[in-house]
Amino acid sequence: MNAFCGRFNECNWISVDQFHSNNLKSSAFFLSHCHSDHMQGLDGDQFYELIKGKFAVLYCHKISKIFLGQMKVTNYAFLVIHIYQKKKKKKNQEHIVPKNYNEKFTVTAICDNEERESLLPSSSADVTFLDAQHIPGSIMILFEFHGGFRLLYTGDYRLSKDDWIACDMLKDPYASSGFKRLDALYFDSTFCRKGAENIPSLKQSCALCVKMVKGWLEKDSDNKVLIWCGRFGHELLLKAIWDELHIKCHVTMMKYRIYSKIDFLAECITPIARNTRVHACTAKPTVTEEVFFENKQNVVAKKKNDMSTCWLCRPDHNNVRVIKPSAICVLGYENNRFCRLFYSGHCSVSEMEDAFSLLRPVRAYPNSTDKRSKDFAKKLSMYFRIRPERKTTTSTHFLMFAFFHSIYSAIADMYVIYTVMYKMYRI
Repeated sequence: MNAFCGRFNECNWISVDQFHSNNLKSSAFFLSHCHSDHMQGLDGDQFYELIKGKFAVLYCHKISKIFLGQMKVTNYAFLVIHIYQKKKKKKNQEHIVPKNYNEKFTVTAICDNEERESLLPSSSADVTFLDAQHIPGSIMILFEFHGGFRLLYTGDYRLSKDDWIACDMLKDPYASSGFKRLDALYFDSTFCRKGAENIPSLKQSCALCVKMVKGWLEKDSDNKVLIWCGRFGHELLLKAIWDELHIKCHVTMMKYRIYSKIDFLAECITPIARNTRVHACTAKPTVTEEVFFENKQNVVAKKKNDMSTCWLCRPDHNNVRVIKPSAICVLGYENNRFCRLFYSGHCSVSEMEDAFSLLRPVRAYPNSTDKRSKDFAKKLSMYFRIRPERKTTTSTHFLMFAFFHSIYSAIADMYVIYTVMYKMYRI
């Protein structure tokens, strides 16, 4: 779960992934991706009035805007339809602004001149969205403030060492590290704990999924596969099945409305159940639907508020193999029909260490607080561009290394100035 408060310690006019409480004082908002723990307050009346009144701007990836516009049971669609579509025809009046990856744009605070002087670290910044590879439209946000301060917010991300090396927007050919100096890094620390040092990559998980699908379908022409997906986040599995097997996946109409508007997913899916043997049509049920849940890797019928599917791929049918992606359990079988597939859109500890070794941030802030992460604090802090003093105690919030070091440096500088002034006075 995302525990980030929405505000950066170094900036007082930008909020990310939180749209309520004190964040409503901001004038620039960013949505990293469409998962509920990063959308708190986004469908609230207060945020709607703030955007509607032109007192703030919401920035997101173009795919995220598609997600929002199709969530018809929420206020998200209302926000997009009644603000974005009305404003987009008027020049310079867009207050929901969708952008692409690697497209640099400038953001300026909405305020009067008197208030502008109090904005930190400056009142404008160049912003670039980087592919976070978490779900479609998920972004890391690079802020390059016009005063020189540079900050990277990763949101939820899954990047390997090679992905970072290929990220040209972070490169600086004149720096010894090869990367731009990052004064602050706000990063996804979901798996910063023992047991997650190394986990299967998304590519490996997709390959295993394809193998399980292919093997089951080849056993019998009547066999079908059900990918037991959450609402969003497992789209790469659908693409892998299409790329390797040229089989479309049946999805719900709600998902079809979204995926059909996303280029790399449009050809992978179908809204017609009888047209395919692979289904990803799991959904929250209505009151009258028969639903299913899992009990010790067996599929059991008739439980409220869990999962429903179309009739052609009922998970309690013997010819249906159920593949359930999970970020907790490894692959397991029960009667060769129920499978768990390890699939994670969050980085492993080793991948986080690779990121730190390349980026070498001055400060780092985790987006989740977990007591189990404290053992890895010292390991990651060794990559800070400004090393903390040895006397500083390692804590769960290892970002405090840089914090206390900066305080120490400030006190030391004040002492030097005081000493010089005192000597001048004596002379």
